[in-house]
Amino acid sequence: TLRQAVSPVVVMRFFLVGLAAADFSSWDRVLKRHVAVNGSAAGIPIHKVDYCSIAADPDFAAFKTELASANAANLTKAEVYALYMNAYNALAVDMIIRHPRPARRLGKCISSITDIGVLPALTVWDEFAGVVAGKNMSLNEIEGLLRDPSPLGYDEDCRVHGCIVCASVSCPNLRAEAYTVERLDEQMTDNVKDWLASTGKGVAVTGDHLTASHILSPTPWFAADFTKCDGSPLAFMAKYGTAEVQQFIAEHSEVSLSYYPYNWTLNGDAPCDCSDGATDALI
Repeated sequence: TLRQAVSPVVVMRFFLVGLAAADFSSWDRVLKRHVAVNGSAAGIPIHKVDYCSIAADPDFAAFKTELASANAANLTKAEVYALYMNAYNALAVDMIIRHPRPARRLGKCISSITDIGVLPALTVWDEFAGVVAGKNMSLNEIEGLLRDPSPLGYDEDCRVHGCIVCASVSCPNLRAEAYTVERLDEQMTDNVKDWLASTGKGVAVTGDHLTASHILSPTPWFAADFTKCDGSPLAFMAKYGTAEVQQFIAEHSEVSLSYYPYNWTLNGDAPCDCSDGATDALI
């Protein structure tokens, strides 16, 4: 019979139809076209995102389709990070595009990604963001996997905190190219160094102390991550900060720290008057 003739291998191959190795070329084209690396906001250097143009770019729609059908089975650590960092960044962008005038704003244009969501029950981070490898995921779920990939057999790479971007001025800059498996180590280090060197949101020597990103503060956010990866947030700063920061840390047995206020303003103009296909109400 047909049931007897079909081997387990054939069944597995049939099951995997539609799943493909992740291809980031369409997302790479989107980023290269629509991310300006010489932007600024509130005196802070940013990579300015053109949300209107991304919304209209067929490559962006194509990449979301490719994300949904990506094969996440048996990935190397580099493949995990490339897939899910690109997914986080693309779906954070998509969140802005889909919700330029969310219900809680009563038709007003958003000024921050935090304007999206139904507080306090459902924040933007916990809302459905998109489909990755056949699974409905929120931004928190994607970030959670990157922060704790132990179910996949890997330890966290804390450079991820300088590579995933929450669509805000104080976030690390959205890289103007996709992360790729082949260049991942170089790209992650470069983006972290760019973030920590950024005026007003990275790490800087200010008189007799350091002023650092709130991401590196001893809050419940991520302090435990940096301690686990490098021993402390300060050790992470010493590893990836500017030469001036590294020298300051090396010359002081005790380092006093203050932290920049976090600026949640969008890292580009909200797509309120240009994205005809945007969704105004929350799903």
